[in-house]
Amino acid sequence: MYTSSPAFRAFLLAPLLLAASILPNQAAAPPVITYQGRIQAEGEPVDGIGQFKFALVNAGTETSVQATATATVTGGFVTSITVNNPGAGYVVAPQVTIRDATGVGAVATAALSGGQISAIAVNNAGTGYSASPTVAIDPPPSNLNFVSYWSNDGTSALGAEPTDAVAIVVSRGLFTAALGDASLPNMTPIPPSVFDNDDVHLRIWFNDGVNGTAQLAGDQRITASAFAIRADHSDSASLADVATTAMNVAWSDIS
Repeated sequence: MYTSSPAFRAFLLAPLLLAASILPNQAAAPPVITYQGRIQAEGEPVDGIGQFKFALVNAGTETSVQATATATVTGGFVTSITVNNPGAGYVVAPQVTIRDATGVGAVATAALSGGQISAIAVNNAGTGYSASPTVAIDPPPSNLNFVSYWSNDGTSALGAEPTDAVAIVVSRGLFTAALGDASLPNMTPIPPSVFDNDDVHLRIWFNDGVNGTAQLAGDQRITASAFAIRADHSDSASLADVATTAMNVAWSDIS
């Protein structure tokens, strides 16, 4: 996320609307999502032409794994620690704590290799430990892998920022974006198949021309009622010419 510029804040003003023109015996037209919101920079409403980028992504898959280990105790002393699961995603060697109802004083340090715990050395065996003390290893930082289902210019991969922006008028902080409206420059249609996925979120980047581009924190979840589009394009023969479905998106802040 862009962090050196003042924080932008965007507020969802109205539910997203999913509009699909559907003709009998034809597949559904690509849906258009209308996003209405208000955006501020340094607490003041933005005015002018804003450069927006949009992507529909999943919630992300966690790739970091917390390591686990077991201590060996002999005569009340912690003599060794065996790594059971080396974990994944560590950037620095984590703190290792040995917890026990009776034992005190044991100290151990972890060695790191390739983001995993390669070994844990006992620096101080302590005293008075029971047969099975708990070895607690701090978790690694979160690392989410994303899937991009769609982006405004078709270039986003793995949830990354698209290349080209869509120019949208912002008046007193208010803006409306027609996502998937291919009549707009740098806007590609949204394939109806996007909504075959049960986990779709809207991600937004914004540039006011002064503070640079910032990814707005807080992807917007498109929840269950939006997925009527799946039924729309799988059973279009029985539908009216135009179907409009309101997405159930909670009112929330994006900062």
